[in-house]
Amino acid sequence: MVLVATEQKLMIMRPCQIYAVKAIIDCILQNRGNGYIWHTTGSGKTLTSFKASTLLKDNPEIEKCLFVVDRKDLDRQTRLEFNKFQEAGQGLSEDAIRDGYQNFKAEKTQDALADLAARHGLAPMALQGFVDGVLDRLIFDGEALTELFAPLELGWKARGAAELALMAELVPLLKKQAGGREISGLAAYEH
Repeated sequence: MVLVATEQKLMIMRPCQIYAVKAIIDCILQNRGNGYIWHTTGSGKTLTSFKASTLLKDNPEIEKCLFVVDRKDLDRQTRLEFNKFQEAGQGLSEDAIRDGYQNFKAEKTQDALADLAARHGLAPMALQGFVDGVLDRLIFDGEALTELFAPLELGWKARGAAELALMAELVPLLKKQAGGREISGLAAYEH
């Protein structure tokens, strides 16, 4: 994980990035020559390079870690990205890691709800309020679901179909957010 200091967020590295960092460090420690990171735009090369270089700098056998780019615009972009990340040598406490992970999960859930709201023509805040109400009480409220669709002014048949379509996607998210606790009344919408 890497802390994005400017946003106070933890970036969790993908498995391929973790593998790449380990391979880079192994290659250097075993003195197998030079290498380069080459991949598509947006694949995480800068984060991978940053993590590898910060881990290498703590090794007393490593004097210098060079980051070479072939264009000025890449140099500027890399410096900006590196500056976003946590300064080398700053450690994170378990609480900071846990808080960062909880924030990451909350943002991911919020994004998923916003996408779900957009797909079903609902206001994101209204859907978030509905979900929060269900999770706070662990009771599914069918009337609240009907009220959620009221602004769409659908007839009863169209509203019923819209409710079923939403619940087909929302039930797994609600169950995941409930963390194993049972939500009373939700079984009617489970397939």
